[in-house]
Amino acid sequence: MFKVLFSLLFFINFLNSNQQRGGKQGISIETNKQDTIFKKVKFGFNIGYLGDLNNNKVFEKPLLTIKQDGISDIRVYEPFTKNLVKQPSLQYEILNHLVDLGFEVLLSLSNYPMLNKKDSLNAANITDEKVKKMSAYTFRNPPSDFSSYLNYLENFVNKLKLKNSLSQIEFEIGNEPDAKIYFWGGSSDFIQIARGTKKILEKYHRPIYCCGFTSEFANNDQQGSKNYLDFVDDSGFFSDNVNLSFHFYPNNKYTTNSIRLPELNNSIISEFNLFSYQTKSSKDKINYTNSSEFASSLIELLQFAYENDVTSIYLFKLVDNPGKEGALGFFDSNGNAKPSYEYFLKIYSVVKDGYKIERANNYIRLIGKEKAIVYALNNNVSFPLIGDQKIIDAYSKDMQQHFKPLLQKRQWVIITQ
Repeated sequence: MFKVLFSLLFFINFLNSNQQRGGKQGISIETNKQDTIFKKVKFGFNIGYLGDLNNNKVFEKPLLTIKQDGISDIRVYEPFTKNLVKQPSLQYEILNHLVDLGFEVLLSLSNYPMLNKKDSLNAANITDEKVKKMSAYTFRNPPSDFSSYLNYLENFVNKLKLKNSLSQIEFEIGNEPDAKIYFWGGSSDFIQIARGTKKILEKYHRPIYCCGFTSEFANNDQQGSKNYLDFVDDSGFFSDNVNLSFHFYPNNKYTTNSIRLPELNNSIISEFNLFSYQTKSSKDKINYTNSSEFASSLIELLQFAYENDVTSIYLFKLVDNPGKEGALGFFDSNGNAKPSYEYFLKIYSVVKDGYKIERANNYIRLIGKEKAIVYALNNNVSFPLIGDQKIIDAYSKDMQQHFKPLLQKRQWVIITQ
């Protein structure tokens, strides 16, 4: 099996009290609005398919790095790919290994085992070429025998419990079911699956999330979503035991201001990056993702998370796979951190122990325990430095040379508290 030589624990501490230093905005004279409660957002990274971790050394160095940096949460999806269903011991071996390393795993139940001839026939009858290619290794059609699937799922979760892994595993039902490429049935099929899966998982008293909806759905930018919207509005499904999950990729199209979802309280963003698709040849996207703009978008998302009680954000994704075109990883295929990861760490260092927000007309502050972020909402923004506060990091290096730089929209500095 694979080896990663480390073990760290990541302890989450809420900061219940910390006196904020006030101030007035430099252009419009006003009293700043301050939140007094520190909130914690948990960060994690997406691995990809559960089966990708089998004997794949590309993950070793990145996993070691994020663990040392205090990140103990990861998300994996599609535990029932064809190779894992044929070798079920691998499912538990991989998950047990992650748990032994001290990770909390968000397991996205987003594909289905082929349990009978009808499932095989449904797979054989796929005509869409892109879906047909995917069907060679996974099966996203609704199960033809629903009760058999639920029995299979319950046995799977029972074995996790017997192997003492379940206490470190949370569950997500679905992965972009509103996108035809990721769920090969209709909305009514998925809703039936979600309801049945919830009944199984609730027996084990582990956190449950649903449904990993797309950015298009989250921004009300998709036709034919009424059934899913009605489902999310159904208070009989979402409760203290089940919370909403969704994805957010701005794609130079969306902002956090355009997110329109009910049930946001205690929700999670199970995938986030600046683009939903990025290849090694997408030079403009790669340069943008690995610039200060990544930190700017993350700051905006943290404001949204604070104001809507979003509890977790999972970045997509941890590492580029060798030989594949995808280039959304925060680490390259040699395990080296990209600039996007370094920008993430800058922001994470401020908010990791909890943060609160101060709002002015032209900027906001994300105030952590020891540092704060000043983020410009408009152009030509000045801001106060109080007492012995000083700039320790910034959107661009030249800003750190100025005692009081003038910020343009989306620019930021990190200051001491």
